[in-house]
Amino acid sequence: MYAYFVRHGQATWNQYARIQGVSDPPLSPLGIRQATLTAIWAKTLHCSKIAASDLVRAFHTACIISAETDIPVVPTRLLRERDLFEFEGIRIDELKEKCSTSSDMDTTLAWQEYPYIESDLSLASRVAKLLNLLKAETNPILVTHAGVINAYWRTYCHIDRESPPHIPTGSVLACDIDLGKIELIYSPNISS
Repeated sequence: MYAYFVRHGQATWNQYARIQGVSDPPLSPLGIRQATLTAIWAKTLHCSKIAASDLVRAFHTACIISAETDIPVVPTRLLRERDLFEFEGIRIDELKEKCSTSSDMDTTLAWQEYPYIESDLSLASRVAKLLNLLKAETNPILVTHAGVINAYWRTYCHIDRESPPHIPTGSVLACDIDLGKIELIYSPNISS
């Protein structure tokens, strides 16, 4: 089975490097343009379903893709970013000061220090449950968040946990679910 992960377009908090979690900032004007370019490109994927996080930045991205591709979109909490509690709204540089891990760490690994924050395994298991529900669909598109994609990637695709990939907003990743392979295949080439 193949599936396509799409990271939502840039949200207003992304432009200020703020941690989002389940906080729900909207897409920025750049994020809307990124989603539109991703939607135009997604017409080549021959997909039958779009599932999206129910958070507004991902759901809005999915609706833009749906309007361009005529593929129905279904919101789901299974693709929702993890709750980051008191860290939501702070800047990434502030997070690095609070955490004991190295200053060049990937912020998606910082949560391991806090047992009350959902683990990668739990987050990835939510995605796996959804993929099982979508197994009859042709190449489903999953519009979600970098933390969700990274958790799935680290858990099921056997990447080096200390070197997770950077996933630009609006990007598309192709995933061979059976082989546990995932790769970045499209990123909208706009930055302002």
